[in-house]
Parts: sequence; C-alpha cells; structure tokens
Amino acid sequence: MNECRSAQLVSGFVNLRLQMPFRIPVWVVAGLGSFVILCLRSAQSIGRLPADPGYGYVSEAIDRGVWVMGSGDPYYHVAARAVALVVSWFPLTAQAIVMALLVHLVWSLSAAIIGVVTHRQSGQIIVGIVSGLCLALVPHASESGIGNVGNVKWPLLAALVVTCASTKLQPHDIRWIAPLVIITGLTQPITVLALLPIVIRAVAARRITKTDTTISLLIVGSIVLQLQKVGLDTAAMGQSTKITRPWDGMGLFWWSGIVAPILISVAVIVICVIIWMRWKQQSVFIYTLGLLTVVIAGVS
Repeated sequence: MNECRSAQLVSGFVNLRLQMPFRIPVWVVAGLGSFVILCLRSAQSIGRLPADPGYGYVSEAIDRGVWVMGSGDPYYHVAARAVALVVSWFPLTAQAIVMALLVHLVWSLSAAIIGVVTHRQSGQIIVGIVSGLCLALVPHASESGIGNVGNVKWPLLAALVVTCASTKLQPHDIRWIAPLVIITGLTQPITVLALLPIVIRAVAARRITKTDTTISLLIVGSIVLQLQKVGLDTAAMGQSTKITRPWDGMGLFWWSGIVAPILISVAVIVICVIIWMRWKQQSVFIYTLGLLTVVIAGVS
C-alpha cells in the first residue's frame, strides 16, 4: 500500500512541477518529494528505534554531549553522531520519531543533490526529479536504511559519487561540494571510491580542473583521518564479520537486492561501449556510475 501511495506521490509532484506557471527548483521537488515519500514508507515504524544500532548512539550522546562527535565505531561516523546528538536533546518519548525525521532529512538532502546534478548533466528537468526520488523509492532501503541513524552513510555516499561523476561541475559548486565531501568522508570509510570517477573524468578529458583537485584533496584528507582513527590493520581487515555467501532461504527479495544493481550496471556499461564503438559517442557520466555501482557492491 505504501509503495502505491509513493508512486502516486511521485506522479503528483512531477505533474505539479510541469504545470506550475513559475519554476520550482529541481532540488526542492526532489528533496521535498523524497521527504514525504520516506515519511509514508516509515509511517508504521516511525515511533520505534531500529534494532541496529538501537539506542546506543543516543545513549552515548547523552553521556558525552558534543564530545561524542569524535567517537569511533571504530571509524568516525560524524553524520550519525550529529543526528544522535540532536536527538538526545529531546524527551525520551519523542526521540524515536525525531531520529527518523532527521534521518529522512539526510536522505532528502542527498536526493536533492542527486536531482540537481543529474538535471544539470542531462538538461532534462524530469530526469533530475526522477533521479532524486529514486533514492527514496529503492525497495530494499525500507528493510534497514529508512529511519536508521546507522545507515546515513549510504545516501551521503550516493550523493557524493553522483556529484564526482558529473562532467559539468562549476568552480562555484565547491561551496556545497566541500561540506558534502568532508561530512561523507568522516562518516563513510569507503569514500575513497569517490576518487575513481574523478580519475576517469580526468583521463577522458586529458586534464584536471581546480575543482577536481580540491575535491580530491578533501577526500584524501578525510580518508587519512579515518585511517588515523582506526589504524591500517583494522582498515585492511574490516570492522565486523562480512557476509560473502548467500544464506539459506534468502529469498527472491534479497537476491534481487544483491544481483539486480550489478546486472543493470553491467548492461549499462555494455550499451555505452556499443554506442561508443558504433557512433563514437560516449557518456562518461553514465559509464562511471555503472562502474562505481559494481565496485561499491563488491567492497561493501
């Protein structure tokens, strides 16, 4: 039922955007639409804390206050710690709802960034809006991501990767890209993968811009801080047990979450190669996102 309502909401937002006599920014439609969709998808569980990480982050924020921002688990998790810190300021009875809404806000801001970047890249308003809304509509997110403070690192990484893959970044964009890079780098330990699209674009264009250089330095700096926090041995071995094989009775839903993104990305890459070979046209942006999807799926 919630999925149907979400689909109707997407259609309504798009139609509203196309019929309005004045221009509503893409980031507003993508961000606000995502926030409403996320609220609808979590309506039945918004008053409950997720099982993992549970109340641990909030409890630590209550005990340590603002100093909790430097806590590691074992790596820096700045965005999640910041959300938990704000949640700790509210009465206990309201904390679950406040946490869910703040997590939704992080997802929505990430969706807004994706919407802006893809709109600029494609030149199509509808592409930007739909691309941004896709983050909130992904089916598997409802199982562990929506409303979960421990998983805010994933929408942030998605927004950063899409941004770094763009071939149409402007020098003034660094004003909002820099905070995104710093927050993501100090939240998500595999942010180093965002360097890959920058390298691909630099090789394709045979040059590197000042904006790309700044982004790269910020990514490297954040990763150095993460490595300093956890140590090289922990970074190499990982934080916890990693599931590398299907479990008994995994079911079609989880199979689709593992296999579908990789298959779709490989198909996109093959199509891009065919188009390049036949018509000598290529989309570095699309090719890079397809490649990054496969890489992230392999290391996460």
